[in-house]
Amino acid sequence: MEGKRGSECLLKSVSNIDFNPIFQKAESIGWQLCPLELAVYLRLQWQGQEKSTNNILHKHEAPQDAVTVASPVIDPDPNHPKGFYLRNIDGQLWLRGYICDDEYVFHPED
Repeated sequence: MEGKRGSECLLKSVSNIDFNPIFQKAESIGWQLCPLELAVYLRLQWQGQEKSTNNILHKHEAPQDAVTVASPVIDPDPNHPKGFYLRNIDGQLWLRGYICDDEYVFHPED
C-alpha cells in the first residue's frame, strides 16, 4: 500500500546494550519507542515465548524472563502504570502492566 512503511521490532537484553537511561539512549541511536498498544498485539502473536523458570514476582524488580515493551510514559505519576511486560508462567501467557518512578534503572538481567 502506498504511504505505509514497514517496521522492525528488536528484542534486546539490557545486558547486551550496556547503557542507561535506556529509553533516551535508544532514541539517540535512532530506535523508536513502541506504541503502548503494540504490547497487546505482541502478546496475541508471540505464542512461543519461553517459559519462566521462576514463577515468583518480586517487588521493585522486573520478573525473571519477562520481556518489557519499551513505550513512552503516558503519565509521570509513579503510581500510574508505565507500560507492559510479557511473560510465560507454566504455559500461561501474561500481558501485565508495571509501575515505576522515573529513577528506576533497568538491570542487566532485565
